[in-house]
Amino acid sequence: LSLKSNTPVILALDNPDQDIGHGVVITAVRLEASSEGKVLRGVTVRDPAPMFASEKGKRELSPEEFKNASWHIIVDSL
Repeated sequence: LSLKSNTPVILALDNPDQDIGHGVVITAVRLEASSEGKVLRGVTVRDPAPMFASEKGKRELSPEEFKNASWHIIVDSL
């Protein structure tokens, strides 16, 4: 819903075995219809980590990374 209205969604990822997390911005999700309803198949993010600079931060989260998300924020205008 937020992505359809061009409203950013910030996701906080937990880093296993570390005391600090990492923030990314969700730019797309892939959903697939199934007999049980919609199933999440992929999450595309913009990641500010230097290792993703060559792709301008664009990358797909692994299922494990997405499971390690601790919270999200939907940014809305006033």
